Amino acid sequence: MLRTVLLFVLLAFSAVTFSQKEEKLPKKTRTSVKLMTQHIIEGCSSERQKVDSIYAWITSNIDYDYKKTQNTNPFKYQTSEETLKSSTAICTGYVELMQEMLEAAGIKSEMIGGYTREDEPGYNEILFEEDHAWIAINIDNKWHLADPTWDAGYIGRIPKKEKTYPKNWTKERTFSTETKREKWEKKIEEKKEKFDQKISERDPYTGKIGFVNAPTKKFYLIDSDTFLITHLPTIPEWQLRENTITIEQFSKPEDSVKLAIEIPEGDTVEYKMFIDQYMAMNFLEKWMYTSAIGYDFNERNHGVKAINNYNTVGVYLDSELAKMLKRYPDVQVKPLWNDLIPLTDTATYHAKLAYKVVKESRKARITYYKQSFKDEATAHKSIEKEAANVDKKLERIEKNITAANKRLKNDLKSIEEKLVKYQPYVSKVDVSKIKFETEIPELDAAYKSFDSINVRIDSIRKSIKSFREHSAQQGFLDAVSEARYHIEYSNGYVSIFTMGVLDSTAAHDTGAVSSLKMAQSIVDDSVMLEIQSKELVATVKELDKFVKAQKIALKELEDSKTIKGASKIEREMKAIVYERFNELRQFCYTSGSYHNYLQNNMKIVKGAMSNLTKRADVLDKSREDRDKELLKELEMEYDRGENLYKTIQTNAKQWNTELKKRLK
Repeated sequence: MLRTVLLFVLLAFSAVTFSQKEEKLPKKTRTSVKLMTQHIIEGCSSERQKVDSIYAWITSNIDYDYKKTQNTNPFKYQTSEETLKSSTAICTGYVELMQEMLEAAGIKSEMIGGYTREDEPGYNEILFEEDHAWIAINIDNKWHLADPTWDAGYIGRIPKKEKTYPKNWTKERTFSTETKREKWEKKIEEKKEKFDQKISERDPYTGKIGFVNAPTKKFYLIDSDTFLITHLPTIPEWQLRENTITIEQFSKPEDSVKLAIEIPEGDTVEYKMFIDQYMAMNFLEKWMYTSAIGYDFNERNHGVKAINNYNTVGVYLDSELAKMLKRYPDVQVKPLWNDLIPLTDTATYHAKLAYKVVKESRKARITYYKQSFKDEATAHKSIEKEAANVDKKLERIEKNITAANKRLKNDLKSIEEKLVKYQPYVSKVDVSKIKFETEIPELDAAYKSFDSINVRIDSIRKSIKSFREHSAQQGFLDAVSEARYHIEYSNGYVSIFTMGVLDSTAAHDTGAVSSLKMAQSIVDDSVMLEIQSKELVATVKELDKFVKAQKIALKELEDSKTIKGASKIEREMKAIVYERFNELRQFCYTSGSYHNYLQNNMKIVKGAMSNLTKRADVLDKSREDRDKELLKELEMEYDRGENLYKTIQTNAKQWNTELKKRLK
């Protein structure tokens, strides 16, 4: 069956894979559908087990034929034997092979052609042609849907092979002494650390593009309504629901499709009765039925008319399509040539209209692609911007630590001088027993100011200690690591060449930006406050200046007989100042050590940021490569569609002439 070409392979990056790789088999078995099926289902007792085994084998061993998408030639019919021999297929090849295997296992199935929209989640153009094929399977008298093509893997960048430690690093060794063992193990750990760092910084993907086999069961026998979110059959009854949705409803974004499934606007159908009648048709009758019903369902789909009428004539006049007669020998071999002539006319007419629709759609869809890529690039620029801002914060931390350490050196020298100056007062005063009398109004104001400065000193020191005890350095590193995580996942999604991952990449881009902004906030709100500022030393010095200023005031109060013992009060204040300078000296020493600790941790964060920046650069390059590839494939897709409808017009006209000659 000929199909127009669209890229429809998709696999969610985070999907869990499963695999059933084949072991080496005799050549005869490998090229025989029946023998291969017998081998695969051996030991299976139920229909479900047989279907499971066949599906797992196909999705694990048949690769999507990426090479066929790299030119503008229309796809040709491929037999199941050819698929087994080449181990490659496009969607119809996957389904055709599975149908034959299921038939060999005694299980009914049917190829379902239709529309898909997961590759372009925000594109609102009414779909104009079926672009994919999947399978309906009857298990224990109940129909289910599956898509072996989408579940086989995805087209994108080929992952690099996982690199492991050299064998001599993990090899068991004997040592003459425990010291030598410890020395060796330390050396190996250092090598492993460098190895892991190098691996973490490299792009996990090669520069090659192709099919990546990564089998899943994401689209295997899932609920038919869930399947309908991404797959709309050309024939409404194969939605497997009585209340059908329309092509207009399906052509909207996913959230709207989900709502449409709840509130359908299509016809009410007796799909169970229809399936019984449909399964009784031969493949030519099915083609003609699809031609009529598919066009009624979507009048923009001229291709369904052109292709199915063309194929029906082609099985008798085209060598490639004639292979279908071998697949279904019960079909009439010698038709009435007069009956085929109108089909060539219909194929020609609708091929012209289909060609026109393809031309009209090309510009709009390419514009959509380019705008989507532009939006994505803008989001990526935000990552670069916020990463640069984090780097500036790191530079600011380094600058502040350097300035703080320089101040500490000068401050400690000044503090030592103050301690020497105030030393004589300490031996004469027991600071713990100092009690300022506040009954004298003139002294009360001075004492309150003195206490206020002391309270500020305690508050500043307590605040710095609190920030250090509850350091946000790990939170800073975590935020950077979180951003790196989002970049890695975005890179993984970008490596899947389909528009369907744009929402996922957008979510991770947003996550990366948010994490980097969080890192900046942590620096401003906490990490910077772990560095000793000028304020603590300045406030202790303010206390010193205050006491100096009180000497004259106290002398005046004593001369006026207002107070007694001015020198005693001054000594007590100076003794407290001495204690403050002593505490400050110890705190400055502690700060020096803490600053070194903070610097070492910031080196780790800088390393993480350097790694993040490299990964962001890789992501940027990955996006550019993917965008070019997707646009190229989109252009080839339209060229292939145009070539298909040109071919149909050319051949249908020739066949029309040939058939008329045969009637003479």
